[in-house]
Amino acid sequence: MHRISIILAAVTVLCALPAGAAIYKWVDKDGTTHYTETPPPNVDARELPIAEPSAAPPAAQEPAAAGAETVPGAPAPKSAAERAREQEGEDKRAADMRKTYCAIAQRNVTILESPNPVVELNGQGEQMFVTDEQRAAALTDAKRRVQTYCTP
Repeated sequence: MHRISIILAAVTVLCALPAGAAIYKWVDKDGTTHYTETPPPNVDARELPIAEPSAAPPAAQEPAAAGAETVPGAPAPKSAAERAREQEGEDKRAADMRKTYCAIAQRNVTILESPNPVVELNGQGEQMFVTDEQRAAALTDAKRRVQTYCTP
């Protein structure tokens, strides 16, 4: 009787394991996304929520797109409208960053073309005057940045 209790307890524990399982999503140094059951050490892995199985019969569930792989617990694929909204947001952020870089480059050109002395901080945080050669190189670089960021 004691042996049956142990076997029954072991079966109960084994059946409960999938319910407590987790899927982790992480990106390696090459930009490849991975999904694993355990998070790798020293990597920023995100635990994905695992959806409970649907009570609907398989015929009632939406079939996956042809050739598409599904990962348990992975978010559903985004619709074209969602992807378009995300792309619009990314385009706006890129345009905003471009405007910021343009303004910085234009300001640098103005400063470097002025007759006033220019100083910069060295590694120890001390102010050092910029030499004429350094100023000329910085001005060339600033003008190149204006051309890069301020033209459509």
